[in-house]
Amino acid sequence: RLIIFVVAAAGIIITGLFAFYYVLVATRPLVALSLQMRHITESNLKLRVKVGKGNVKSNEIVQIATNFNNMLDRLEKAFQLQKNFVHHASHELRTPLATMLSQTESALRTDLNPADYKKVLESLKEDQQGLIDLTNSLLSLSQFEKIATSGEWPEIRIDELLYETMEASRKLFPGID
Repeated sequence: RLIIFVVAAAGIIITGLFAFYYVLVATRPLVALSLQMRHITESNLKLRVKVGKGNVKSNEIVQIATNFNNMLDRLEKAFQLQKNFVHHASHELRTPLATMLSQTESALRTDLNPADYKKVLESLKEDQQGLIDLTNSLLSLSQFEKIATSGEWPEIRIDELLYETMEASRKLFPGID
């Protein structure tokens, strides 16, 4: 009995050691992949994880690394598009504001007659309307992106849309009827 107990215990210990070693060797690529992923942040999206050797179709680690790198490519592109959008939107907002400021400063520095003040105010009103239109466009774009990502399109009334379009056309082209 003692021999059977010792052989069984030794077999269990050896099997446990082999299993521990096998698990350690089998998970080493996952641990290495995890360590590489931890070093990638929003400030260094250019980094990529190393794709190991093997067939993409049969090696899951290679699949995960490849998919992660592809996801990083998409994220980097999205961040770049967002940066470009913010840059262009800021420029589009800054130009009319600078024009309005210069018109106001010029009008304040000079002594104008009421007709000239009215011209300056009309010009400022046009610039303000342009800013409102730009802001509305940005809001519409934001709403469109929200709808496009959610997949739910709101119900609209065609007659209201036509009336709004006709009103906007009348504002843009006063002589239209």
